[in-house]
Amino acid sequence: MANSKVYGLTIGYDVAGPAAKTPDDPPPLMFLHGWCGDRQSFAEQMAAFKDSHRCIAPDLPGHGQSIKTRIDHGITFLAEVMVGLIKELRLFPPVLVGHSMGGPVAIEMMRQAPDLVRAAVLIDPAMMIHNTPVADPMQRALDAMERDGVKPTFERMIDRSLAAAPEEAALRDWLMESSRRVPGQVAITAWRGMLDWSGPQALGAVAGTGKPLAIINGPNPLNERSAILHRAPNLQWATTLGGGHHPHLTRPGQVNAMLASFLNDEMRGDPA
Repeated sequence: MANSKVYGLTIGYDVAGPAAKTPDDPPPLMFLHGWCGDRQSFAEQMAAFKDSHRCIAPDLPGHGQSIKTRIDHGITFLAEVMVGLIKELRLFPPVLVGHSMGGPVAIEMMRQAPDLVRAAVLIDPAMMIHNTPVADPMQRALDAMERDGVKPTFERMIDRSLAAAPEEAALRDWLMESSRRVPGQVAITAWRGMLDWSGPQALGAVAGTGKPLAIINGPNPLNERSAILHRAPNLQWATTLGGGHHPHLTRPGQVNAMLASFLNDEMRGDPA
């Protein structure tokens, strides 16, 4: 593990693979984990792509071994710090790969700094355009976190949905352990940030740049396909066979194959 100072904040990250020396080399990959997760979320993808790409998996601010602060950890703030990490590491524009909350963070990074990001693949991203069947339970979960605390609320969420499938049950201990390293204030403000983020505007702005975008969903996406494609008509949309909300962990072979296909097309300049 390495760490860097970004705007005075210590950001921990794993790094592997050859550094790109020219813009024509395979682009770096920056992996952005989800809410209350950490950089270990993308261990399978780091292993799969480190021979061909520079791979960077940071702990988002307030998560894992990155610095803990009492700043509100909304999507805009998380994205700003991750853009700062790209600058600090002097990366050629990376392809962002964001899971769950990391999906909105990736889109916001592209909105903030389009010249510093090459493309993005979102893995079962958190809600980006208001969707009542998703937004209402998220608001109830936020209310429960503020009333009962993050740990018991998250444990109920895992038992009810995140680890409901047999193959996801093995994730439970890791999910709970990673969440324990996230202060309650960070967890609550990050969750609230997902609800408050201006996703439609950000997605529309990013789609307008023409940069390649893709979503790899689990079987029950948190976003409505028609609403997303209305804002980003050239976005590639795919779904894994099984895998729940963490398909990059429970179906890594499928996700890695889709990611490799996207990268090959993007390097050739094929249209989405």
